[in-house]
Amino acid sequence: YFVYIPYTTAQNISGKSEYDKIAVLLDKSGDGETAIDRIKTCMANVKGEGSIKISELQSQKKQLDGILAAATSALSFTAGISLAVASVSVMTAMLVSVGERKREIGIKKSLGARNIRIVGEFLAESTMICIIGSIIGIAAGCAVAFVIGLAVGESFVMQTDIMLIAVAVSAVIGMISGSYPAYKAARMKPVDALKM
Repeated sequence: YFVYIPYTTAQNISGKSEYDKIAVLLDKSGDGETAIDRIKTCMANVKGEGSIKISELQSQKKQLDGILAAATSALSFTAGISLAVASVSVMTAMLVSVGERKREIGIKKSLGARNIRIVGEFLAESTMICIIGSIIGIAAGCAVAFVIGLAVGESFVMQTDIMLIAVAVSAVIGMISGSYPAYKAARMKPVDALKM
């Protein structure tokens, strides 16, 4: 917060007769460089060369934007790797499940179950695994963000649209990861499956 008071009042409160900071607000944002040069020249005549340090909010904003962009790129890269690892893990788990349920698949197919039904069962299973995992991850993330918000004194705002997108992406990954195991299960011949 900024409090605007007469400079004489500020001097009385601080006990200082000189200013240690001056904030300058320009009428036109495009005149920033010119204004900085004029301020430097003016203060150099009064205080001497190199006696002041000028900090421009616009340049600070650019630096902050660059840092945020780099952090976003790093997080996106990490998230991409995490999604790839999760996808491979789900596919591996479903392949193991297919191997363990060969007799079950053989019995279902011998009783007339169609390939599309077998595919649907395994796709639904892999999709539900990913959806449940995403919900648990979102809940854990919200809890951590809430605790951090309490620690720094900031309120945590849940963005429902982003959460829904995360769940939807997880569902798509689940379907993609379960496609090959589901196809493999559907291609089994009942006779071969029952022999195992």
